[in-house]
Order: sequence, then structure tokens, then C-alpha cells
Amino acid sequence: MVDYENKRILITGASGFIGRHLSRYLSRTLGCRHVFGLVRDARRAVPDPDADVNYLVADLADKRQVQRALEEAKPQIVFHLAANTDRSPRLEDIDRMADDNVMGTIRLLQAAARSERPPEAIVNVGTCEQYGVFAAPATEDMPVRPVSLYAATKTASETIAAAICRLSSIPFAHVRPTLVYGPGQSERYFIPQAIRTFLRQEDLPMTPGEQTRDFLHVDDAVRGLVAVSRSADCFGQVVNLGSGRAVSLLEVARLLRRLTNSSSEILAGSLPYRPSETMRYACDISKITALTGWRPEIPLEAGLRHTIDHLISSELEKNELEKEAQG
Repeated sequence: MVDYENKRILITGASGFIGRHLSRYLSRTLGCRHVFGLVRDARRAVPDPDADVNYLVADLADKRQVQRALEEAKPQIVFHLAANTDRSPRLEDIDRMADDNVMGTIRLLQAAARSERPPEAIVNVGTCEQYGVFAAPATEDMPVRPVSLYAATKTASETIAAAICRLSSIPFAHVRPTLVYGPGQSERYFIPQAIRTFLRQEDLPMTPGEQTRDFLHVDDAVRGLVAVSRSADCFGQVVNLGSGRAVSLLEVARLLRRLTNSSSEILAGSLPYRPSETMRYACDISKITALTGWRPEIPLEAGLRHTIDHLISSELEKNELEKEAQG
């Protein structure tokens, strides 16, 4: 078992949803004293009262900035979470997505390989969207057929990253998570958007909701990422990370309406499916369980209830602060 207390750990995308939760888990639960968070914008290096993180500002588009950040952090373990996750990019945005997700990964790994002491392990995070359209739960040995540009760039970065790490002899694992949800997620995602809509007692417009998704609570996700970094058996491997259970979006919407005690209507079918909509989205997680012993612990209903409670308490705290500011 790897002792994380004295490990030097670098998280790219540390100010993002999963990055913040990973920082907290490492620093507070595992007692890691040297957690470094890489952020593109200094304005995002906001101190987190629930995590002890040393923020480093570096744009993955700038080789010199990335190299300086790695020289300062001297990471032994790198979690590469930074990504452009735009699911509906315009044609003029594709260059930026490819630069963020492909070239950014290349620059990070080049800097790691050039370091005086290269990392002991790099965990690169992709997406189960890389599998594309499939009928059964996806296994890691299935061919990837990405439909979205996001998934295509993550597939390209995974392939190139694996080659760079082999050339530089850096242990490397690629994780393909399903849909991660939980407290603090951006409202542009389905679950937080639906929760806020139901709490406001407003009707929820949505697609017919027949598409199935595998939702994984963020606390389970960060435990899974750490489990992969701790297991030498995962190096050189691709591993799925999910709950192992697929549910339809309509089922999730109905569950959220019940948990929020909302009288809102669910307007299923009022929105069209996206042109690149993946109708079935679930992954087999037997490999990560066999290699690391990790299993998801938070059932969907409990995770959604936790997310709702957190959002309500956050809104109450925000309102109290606004009242105090107004005198």
C-alpha cells in the first residue's frame, strides 16, 4: 500500500469538479501534505477550506510554464484531469479543443519526461464516451469508436500519452470514467440542472429521456482514481471507472423530483436528442475491481440525496452571507 502522506502529488484541472474533490480526499482523508494543483487562470486558485493545496498557475498551451510548474512541484504522482469538455463545439472551436486535450497532454508528459526525477506514476483521465455506440456494458478490450469530438480528442491523447510514457519509461494508467456527479458540479450538467429546476418548482424540459447512463458519485470516483495510482497492476492498462449500473435519464429525473418533493412537471420529449447522442452508456467495472479491489460504495439514490442536501445547504449559506453583507 502506497503511503500518500509524504508523496508529492500534482493534479491538473485542480479547480474543476473532480479535481477539487480529489484534492480534498488526498489532503484530508489520506493526509497528503504535498498536493499541488495546476490551474490555467490565477483567478481559479481560490483557497479551499476543505483541502490543503498549493496552486501553481500554468497554461498547458505553454511549454515553458508547464516545465516550470513541474520543476516546482517535483511530483511523484500526476493525476491529469484538465480537459476541454465542451460537448457541442462550433467548428471554429475544434482547434482549441484539440490543443487543450491532445497537445496539452503531450506538453505535460514531455515536461514530466524531461524532469530531473520523472513521476513514479501518471493517471490520465479520459471518458467512457470513447467507446461510442454499443449495446452491452463496455469492456476495456472493446474497440473505441468515439462519436463526439470530445471523446475523439481524449482517444487521441490516450494513444499518444501511452506512447510517450513507454518511450520515457514512466508508469502510466488510463482511466475511462462514466458520468460523475455530486456536490459542486456545474449547473450545465443534467443532474444539478434538474435539481435546481425542481427546487424552484419549475417544469423540467428534457429529451424523451430513453438514453441510459451510468452515474458515479464523485466520492467513489476519486477513491477509484487513487486506487489506480496505487496499483502497479494498472500501469500500462486502460481501466473503466463507473457504478456498473445504467439508468435512463427519465428515471433519474423522476427520482430527483421525488427526492426534492417537487410538484414540477417533467416535459419529456420537449427537447430533441443531440445529433451525436449516445443512447446507451454503461461500462463493465470488473477489471478495476480485480486489479485494485475498488468498488463503488454510494448507491444512486443516496448519492442524489447527498447532492440535493449539499445544494440546499450551500444556497442557505449563500443567502445568509448576502443578508450579512446588506447589514
